[in-house]
Amino acid sequence: MRLNLRSSASTLALLLAATAYSHASRAADIGQPMVEPDWYLSVFGGASFAQGLATISSQKEIRLNDGFLLGGAIGRNLGEGLRSELEISYATNDNDWAQELAGGTKYELNGSTSAVFVLGNLWKDIRLSDTVQPYVGGGVGVGILNSDSESVDVDWDIDGFGLAGQLGAGLRFALTERLAVDAGYRLRAVVDASSNNGDNDNGVFSFYSHGVQLGASYALGADSRIIGAAGDPSSWYVSLFAGAIFTETGWNYGGSSYLIDHKTGFTVGGAVGTHIAPELRAELELSYARSKLENYSERDNDTQDASGDLEQGFILANIWKDFEFGLFTPYIGGGIGVGVLHFDDSELDSDKMSNDTNIGLAGQFRCRRPDGGRRQHVDRGRLSLQEHSRCSPDR
Repeated sequence: MRLNLRSSASTLALLLAATAYSHASRAADIGQPMVEPDWYLSVFGGASFAQGLATISSQKEIRLNDGFLLGGAIGRNLGEGLRSELEISYATNDNDWAQELAGGTKYELNGSTSAVFVLGNLWKDIRLSDTVQPYVGGGVGVGILNSDSESVDVDWDIDGFGLAGQLGAGLRFALTERLAVDAGYRLRAVVDASSNNGDNDNGVFSFYSHGVQLGASYALGADSRIIGAAGDPSSWYVSLFAGAIFTETGWNYGGSSYLIDHKTGFTVGGAVGTHIAPELRAELELSYARSKLENYSERDNDTQDASGDLEQGFILANIWKDFEFGLFTPYIGGGIGVGVLHFDDSELDSDKMSNDTNIGLAGQFRCRRPDGGRRQHVDRGRLSLQEHSRCSPDR
């Protein structure tokens, strides 16, 4: 485990150092004066809406009550609207209930689950005025998980380390030149933390927290400003897209695994993005898709009819690499974020799935071809979705 922690920290340090170096080099190349970074401190607190997924002798879905989070960070402005941070934060939630993903009995949990995050963040600021500044970004690092529960049905005391990350967005308001308040959203996760629950019951535990937080930031140094200098407004753009989707869904329920085929559906969406380096763009995407269920099959069983619709919503943070070829600009890249899947008036194997909603980590990979193809994936415990879509041009 020490090797994994050291590797993660080293990789993170290299990424942040490379970011700072690339912006310094770019400024030097175009003859701009170097801007000394403005350091700042920030503190925050808020609400944590979390859930867990544990594999300890079997795979279990862990539901948690609403909890709280708090933390702090030290950061600096790198110029061109970029900020780097080192964050330490803590989230805790009381346990509610657990259930075997294979369809086992649901049982109540007592105790609590908590996570400590040590993250290196990179934020992109969007300066609207001297006092208002939205931002988007995220970070990677390590997480320390602890979960304990003692009841008639379960008795565990889990602790371990895992890969951690977050995505977020927010809005900063400058109260003075050096002080700002911050309202933001964060999706924090610790993925597959190695857990030790006794000599013969080791496994992994994943923790996902949706956080709504308020905070304050204070610039250090006599001449520092909490809101950085304005960037190049021409680097920002808005894109819209629409097209057809070809979807396949895997669903685990009641001890059975189903493969669901869909009829051709549609997708619509939009994104706001910025050029963060030559031929490199960052985006925040919001999209929606809908498709009808056509048929399903269990393992080793014949295909049978299915009914209803599947609705999907995505909030994704994307990175795209452009390749300039005159009038055409192919690109390749992907993104991660949050996906919501909702079965609308659906029926499968005589089992109604109406209002069955799943929220989890989402991702996509896309390369711009003449048909604008993309691939999206959502995976949360008992439900996974593989989706291919063909979109109209979006730039």
